[in-house]
Amino acid sequence: MRKLTLSLVLLAACSTTQPPGMQPSKSTVGKEDGVTRDAGSESSDAATTTVALDAGRPPALDLGPGTSDGGGKTVDPNSLWDLYVDDGMVPSTQPDGTSWIGASLPDPQVFVYVGPKTGDTSPVSGNTDYVKATVTPKWDTAVLTGIAAYQLQALVSAEIYSHNTFSTDDVIGPCALHAADLDFAGGKMVCSNASVGYYIDMHLVAHP
Repeated sequence: MRKLTLSLVLLAACSTTQPPGMQPSKSTVGKEDGVTRDAGSESSDAATTTVALDAGRPPALDLGPGTSDGGGKTVDPNSLWDLYVDDGMVPSTQPDGTSWIGASLPDPQVFVYVGPKTGDTSPVSGNTDYVKATVTPKWDTAVLTGIAAYQLQALVSAEIYSHNTFSTDDVIGPCALHAADLDFAGGKMVCSNASVGYYIDMHLVAHP
């Protein structure tokens, strides 16, 4: 009986003790963006995972004067902006296919309007100088200054002409757009007319 009892005690001791190198591995509860989290350290590794995710996000857009609505920055509708006409492309002939009056190429000039014309109210307007004999004009001109963001969001329209010194300017065509948040963040505003075949590049700068 003594030998049997001693054998049972030794067997029990061996079953509860594991030799070195045989310890059970930690249980893995998840892996996210290359970060493996263990059951015993989930809360500490969660912070590391968050930092890794945030580090890969692009910086927030700078919309100039504005407010945060919780879902991102939006432009202040009453903030003031300057509108620049940069460059563009116009057709080499008039809409009817004939040559431009007095020249083989047009002399493009842009007139810009902000806001609709309703009753006695006229839109704010400005214009570039004309560029002589080209289908790829570069104006780089501030045509309007100190315009409220809400006006630019409502309507920006443009008309492009070929300048004539001794007769009425030739109409190339109109276009229109509404300024969006990206436009206030330095994005390029493209006003185009597909039926005529031209475009105008514009951009906004916060008014000093």
